[in-house]
Amino acid sequence: MPLDSEKKRLEARLLTLLNQALRERNRDDIVATSLELGALYYSGDLYDRSEEYLRGVLEEPVVQLARAEEKAQAEAGIARVLLTRGHLTLAREALERAEKHLDEPDEVMLEIRKLRWEHDLLAGRYDDVVEAITDTLAEESLDSLGDTRVDIMILEARARRLLGGNRDAARFLEKALEMAERAGYEAGTADARSELGALLTALGQFKRAQELLTEA
Repeated sequence: MPLDSEKKRLEARLLTLLNQALRERNRDDIVATSLELGALYYSGDLYDRSEEYLRGVLEEPVVQLARAEEKAQAEAGIARVLLTRGHLTLAREALERAEKHLDEPDEVMLEIRKLRWEHDLLAGRYDDVVEAITDTLAEESLDSLGDTRVDIMILEARARRLLGGNRDAARFLEKALEMAERAGYEAGTADARSELGALLTALGQFKRAQELLTEA
């Protein structure tokens, strides 16, 4: 999928910034811009380009400039690409490398955990996902999770649906949608509407499902 006009403008700005940072040997901008380009290309389904820039952070000479957290971000981004392509073993190995770069929990570690749950869903370990997410939601504060709480609840709903608990899944998605709308979290709102719309279609609630899928 080609980048839309807004993303193309962002791509141009980032490439200009990266070229300037390379000329000036600006450590912070070289690494940060490479990570941003990796995320941008992933959002446009340009997985080869995404992986290219993310791997660039982990290769010489840039790897010498990257902080541990940035290396973890790059590995997590590569894992996301690999999961999208269905390469579960390689994705798991990338997540293991990402974890080794981090000494204590932070936002990057939370993202790694979320990717691990996505991996386990694809691997069919639905019960493990429900248990791990339930524990996380019980242990972590709302402030520490932020908008990621919505993403996590959507993952739990997906696991419960795959276990046959459609009504439990619908309940989780309704709550996730409510939280996302209240927080103004547009990406989470769209994801929750899409997941809930598909689920309600399966449950025969076609009018509500159509409304959600149209809004998504």
